[in-house]
Amino acid sequence: LDRVLQLDAELLQHVGPAGPPQDADQLAGQLAAMVLALARQHSGLTRARLALSLDHPEAVTAGHHLLVGGLEQALAGLGVADAAARARDVADYGDGILLHLLTVRRDEDPDPAAIAAAIRRLLGP
Repeated sequence: LDRVLQLDAELLQHVGPAGPPQDADQLAGQLAAMVLALARQHSGLTRARLALSLDHPEAVTAGHHLLVGGLEQALAGLGVADAAARARDVADYGDGILLHLLTVRRDEDPDPAAIAAAIRRLLGP
Protein backbone atom coordinates (compact mmCIF):
# COMPACT_ATOMS: atom_id res chain seq x y z
CA LEU A 1 0.00 0.00 0.00
CA ASP A 2 2.73 2.48 0.94
CA ARG A 3 4.55 1.82 -2.34
CA VAL A 4 1.37 2.34 -4.39
CA LEU A 5 0.72 5.62 -2.58
CA GLN A 6 4.32 6.73 -3.14
CA LEU A 7 4.13 5.90 -6.85
CA ASP A 8 0.80 7.71 -7.12
CA ALA A 9 2.29 10.86 -5.60
CA GLU A 10 5.29 10.72 -7.93
CA LEU A 11 3.05 10.17 -10.93
CA LEU A 12 0.90 13.19 -10.12
CA GLN A 13 4.01 15.35 -9.83
CA HIS A 14 5.36 14.25 -13.21
CA VAL A 15 2.24 13.66 -15.28
CA GLY A 16 -0.25 16.07 -13.73
CA PRO A 17 -1.00 19.42 -15.31
CA ALA A 18 1.42 22.28 -14.71
CA GLY A 19 -1.25 24.62 -13.39
CA PRO A 20 -4.94 25.00 -12.77
CA PRO A 21 -7.24 24.73 -15.78
CA GLN A 22 -8.51 27.96 -17.33
CA ASP A 23 -11.91 26.52 -18.25
CA ALA A 24 -13.99 23.33 -18.20
CA ASP A 25 -12.80 22.28 -21.65
CA GLN A 26 -9.18 22.45 -20.57
CA LEU A 27 -9.97 20.53 -17.39
CA ALA A 28 -11.73 17.81 -19.40
CA GLY A 29 -8.71 17.52 -21.67
CA GLN A 30 -6.32 17.30 -18.72
CA LEU A 31 -8.42 14.61 -17.07
CA ALA A 32 -8.70 12.62 -20.31
CA ALA A 33 -4.92 12.74 -20.73
CA MET A 34 -4.44 11.56 -17.14
CA VAL A 35 -6.88 8.67 -17.60
CA LEU A 36 -5.09 7.55 -20.76
CA ALA A 37 -1.68 7.79 -19.08
CA LEU A 38 -2.95 5.70 -16.18
CA ALA A 39 -4.43 3.12 -18.56
CA ARG A 40 -1.44 2.89 -20.88
CA GLN A 41 1.94 4.05 -19.60
CA HIS A 42 1.09 3.31 -15.96
CA SER A 43 -1.21 0.32 -16.35
CA GLY A 44 0.67 -1.80 -13.80
CA LEU A 45 0.20 0.81 -11.09
CA THR A 46 -3.43 1.27 -12.06
CA ARG A 47 -4.10 -2.47 -11.94
CA ALA A 48 -2.49 -2.64 -8.48
CA ARG A 49 -4.60 0.29 -7.27
CA LEU A 50 -7.81 -1.28 -8.62
CA ALA A 51 -7.01 -4.65 -7.04
CA LEU A 52 -6.18 -2.96 -3.75
CA SER A 53 -9.42 -0.98 -3.85
CA LEU A 54 -11.45 -4.18 -4.30
CA ASP A 55 -9.63 -6.17 -1.62
CA HIS A 56 -9.09 -3.33 0.88
CA PRO A 57 -11.42 -0.41 0.10
CA GLU A 58 -10.50 1.29 3.35
CA ALA A 59 -6.95 1.62 2.05
CA VAL A 60 -7.96 3.87 -0.84
CA THR A 61 -10.82 5.82 0.75
CA ALA A 62 -8.69 8.78 1.84
CA GLY A 63 -7.09 9.08 -1.60
CA HIS A 64 -10.49 8.95 -3.25
CA HIS A 65 -11.77 11.75 -1.02
CA LEU A 66 -8.68 13.83 -1.86
CA LEU A 67 -9.27 13.28 -5.58
CA VAL A 68 -12.96 14.17 -5.42
CA GLY A 69 -12.24 17.13 -3.15
CA GLY A 70 -9.60 18.46 -5.53
CA LEU A 71 -11.96 18.06 -8.47
CA GLU A 72 -14.71 19.81 -6.55
CA GLN A 73 -12.41 22.75 -5.80
CA ALA A 74 -11.32 22.99 -9.43
CA LEU A 75 -14.92 22.87 -10.64
CA ALA A 76 -16.09 25.43 -8.11
CA GLY A 77 -13.20 27.68 -9.15
CA LEU A 78 -14.40 27.44 -12.74
CA GLY A 79 -17.94 28.31 -11.71
CA VAL A 80 -19.37 24.87 -12.51
CA ALA A 81 -22.79 24.42 -10.90
CA ASP A 82 -23.20 21.65 -8.32
CA ALA A 83 -19.46 21.10 -8.18
CA ALA A 84 -19.60 18.37 -5.51
CA ALA A 85 -21.98 16.12 -7.44
CA ARG A 86 -20.19 16.70 -10.73
CA ALA A 87 -16.83 15.91 -9.13
CA ARG A 88 -18.21 12.57 -7.91
CA ASP A 89 -19.62 11.86 -11.38
CA VAL A 90 -16.30 12.60 -13.08
CA ALA A 91 -14.37 10.46 -10.57
CA ASP A 92 -16.82 7.60 -11.10
CA TYR A 93 -16.49 7.90 -14.88
CA GLY A 94 -12.71 7.99 -14.61
CA ASP A 95 -12.65 4.79 -12.56
CA GLY A 96 -15.06 3.12 -14.97
CA ILE A 97 -13.18 4.04 -18.11
CA LEU A 98 -9.91 2.93 -16.51
CA LEU A 99 -11.40 -0.44 -15.64
CA HIS A 100 -12.76 -0.88 -19.15
CA LEU A 101 -9.54 0.22 -20.86
CA LEU A 102 -7.63 -2.33 -18.80
CA THR A 103 -10.12 -5.14 -19.36
CA VAL A 104 -12.87 -5.35 -21.97
CA ARG A 105 -11.49 -2.52 -24.15
CA ARG A 106 -7.79 -3.40 -23.71
CA ASP A 107 -7.27 -3.93 -27.45
CA GLU A 108 -8.84 -0.63 -28.46
CA ASP A 109 -7.02 2.57 -29.27
CA PRO A 110 -9.01 5.05 -27.17
CA ASP A 111 -9.78 8.48 -28.54
CA PRO A 112 -8.62 11.20 -26.12
CA ALA A 113 -11.09 13.68 -27.63
CA ALA A 114 -14.00 11.29 -27.06
CA ILE A 115 -13.01 10.77 -23.43
CA ALA A 116 -12.61 14.53 -22.93
CA ALA A 117 -16.04 15.08 -24.53
CA ALA A 118 -17.64 12.57 -22.15
CA ILE A 119 -16.05 14.31 -19.18
CA ARG A 120 -17.16 17.68 -20.54
CA ARG A 121 -20.76 16.41 -20.75
CA LEU A 122 -20.57 15.39 -17.10
CA LEU A 123 -19.48 18.92 -16.21
CA GLY A 124 -22.66 20.37 -17.67
CA PRO A 125 -23.24 23.54 -19.66
